[in-house]
Amino acid sequence: MRNRTEAWEDAIILANHRLNNTPIHFYAHTEPGMPPPDNSLWEERHRIYHRALIANCGSAHLLRFSDELMLLGERYRFISMVNTYPRRKSNEEHQAIVDATLAGDVETAVAELQGQYLLTLQIYEEIMQPKSTVLP
Repeated sequence: MRNRTEAWEDAIILANHRLNNTPIHFYAHTEPGMPPPDNSLWEERHRIYHRALIANCGSAHLLRFSDELMLLGERYRFISMVNTYPRRKSNEEHQAIVDATLAGDVETAVAELQGQYLLTLQIYEEIMQPKSTVLP
């Protein structure tokens, strides 16, 4: 936010708009025997959105590291995403980050972004917990 420009702000607004207008396809809407839903466009736009937030950071190393972390985290986000319909409101999560970022509210923007990451982790952990078995 320290290196903000109008072009940076425009890129964030555009990335968020495109992401919000890209549907997420959930397994709950997939007929038995059908292939898993294709969310590749959403994933691409999600990467663009998060990259736009830090695009003016001034550190090529940070941008490369962030890109790598984003790719590594996709498998966990995918597991979280396909198993949480309809309880997750990612458009609202992303909008809260955008609003705080464009307002220059570093503390809130960081808290919203961390909250989004932590929610993904929490959902993933819940999904991966072994199911308890009740014996007769």
